[in-house]
Amino acid sequence: MTQTLELGLDTFGDVTTGPDGAPLP
Repeated sequence: MTQTLELGLDTFGDVTTGPDGAPLP
């Protein structure tokens, strides 16, 4: 479930936290 959430957040790109809590590109 975590991976699905990470992918969902990554899709927006405006999320500042990624899977490792690091800023996304």
